[in-house]
Amino acid sequence: MEVCSHNGFDPNTILLKINGTKCNLNCKYCSETKKSYKNFMCSEECEAVISALPSSCEIILHGGEPLLDFNTVSAAITAFRNKRTGHRLSIQTNGCIDSDMQQLLLNNSDILKIGISIDGPGEQDSLRVDYNNKSSFQRVDETISFFEQHNIPIKCIATVHSANVHDPIGALQYFMSHKNIKQVRFNPCFDMNGKVLADYSIRPAQFLEYLLKITEYWITYRVYKCARIDPIQAEFEAVLQPVKQPCINCCKFISIYPQGQSTICDALGAESFESNTLSEIFEDAEHRFHETLVSPCRNCVNFLDCGGGCIAIFRRFKGLEMLTQEYCDYRKKLKQFIRNIMSDLV
Repeated sequence: MEVCSHNGFDPNTILLKINGTKCNLNCKYCSETKKSYKNFMCSEECEAVISALPSSCEIILHGGEPLLDFNTVSAAITAFRNKRTGHRLSIQTNGCIDSDMQQLLLNNSDILKIGISIDGPGEQDSLRVDYNNKSSFQRVDETISFFEQHNIPIKCIATVHSANVHDPIGALQYFMSHKNIKQVRFNPCFDMNGKVLADYSIRPAQFLEYLLKITEYWITYRVYKCARIDPIQAEFEAVLQPVKQPCINCCKFISIYPQGQSTICDALGAESFESNTLSEIFEDAEHRFHETLVSPCRNCVNFLDCGGGCIAIFRRFKGLEMLTQEYCDYRKKLKQFIRNIMSDLV
């Protein structure tokens, strides 16, 4: 799925996989389970990594599920607090956490940005299950409500797939029903099963239709006054400040796994590289990126119309001309739709 905005505004970001791919959920579309990073960081390794990373980058405790071990998470928060970057430490969790972990996050909310993964209400969230195939929705909704009761703002990430693509407005209304949800990002699920889309996946054209409905509702009901909705707002920003040269952001998103293993971009997953020191990790990732990753967008005459696409998705659709073209059309048509809206407002 797409994990960045394609508009050049994304900061250098570290996805710190303190538990590798380990998770207490077994979501049907999870890409982490396919990766081989099964180890976990001890408190000492976690502290050392956070201390050595560039102070200017954003750090996200990520997974798998990062909030499985109280002591490691507490050590990570302490190390980040001692780093004194002036930023906040982000945490992306599946929300299935116990009361002690909830309290730890609450006690440190002054330096945390909390993100929770949930795909919408009820059946819209049906692909997010535990290892007994039991829905996680109720537990996650209760976690969101816990933070709402304590006036803690959160961000939600929703994957759009076959179980929820039919009702974008229902999803958006659910997120807006929690007053502490201040940002939602909708990511498309374009997973493949060999040469065909997985049965839980959607087509790029379906995601385009989903986003167009979200955008119309976002404007009509002025949702933008209370919450940021991406990729919609990111696309508006890209239109307002268009790029003159292709901007492919893969090397701005680096995953660090236990035992010093690093990959470029979470969506690519397996594009590993070695870094001389953690302070130079983005420079080393960029070298690796230019050596091995070739985006079809670099010399495309339509680049400025669509803003560029995701290399991981192009790889997934390799050899499948109809899906590739549909993906490019979705990118271009979304941008044109937003341009037309802005023209009408002038």
